[in-house]
Amino acid sequence: MKVNSTYNELFKKPLEERSDRELLYTRIILQREANKRLQAIDNNLKFFFYLTVFGLIVAILAYIVMESNS
Repeated sequence: MKVNSTYNELFKKPLEERSDRELLYTRIILQREANKRLQAIDNNLKFFFYLTVFGLIVAILAYIVMESNS
């Protein structure tokens, strides 16, 4: 809880009033949040890529089976 309140206090301060250390902390916090969001986007892209590949393989196998029965 104390960490969250410190973050809130840090972000409420105007940029001009923050010390160098507070600016560094702000940058680190924002970088971590950005990395989490980018990781989530990356995971979603991987999921849909593999889903598409799986769908193509199933479609090709279905085509092969249907053509071999004819």
